[in-house]
Amino acid sequence: MASAPLLNWCPGQGLGTEAAAAAVQFGFEDCGLGRIVSIVQLNNGASERIMAKLGMHPVGETADPSCGRRVRVFELSSDQYVTITR
Repeated sequence: MASAPLLNWCPGQGLGTEAAAAAVQFGFEDCGLGRIVSIVQLNNGASERIMAKLGMHPVGETADPSCGRRVRVFELSSDQYVTITR
């Protein structure tokens, strides 16, 4: 991801939350998606807090097929998005 170095240089500034919120807004409002899913490595509290701020909720855990690490899966439906953005 091209923005990862910037986020690593400026931790705690809200850049990750802003970027994720913009991506969610684009997905629902511009692309008309019905659901957005996010995958977060276990024990990545910062990323899990971002998902919570966006209104996403955990729906399960699985293994990342590229490396075998355990990940938590979050999702947000377009109906939930409309409710939280009113």
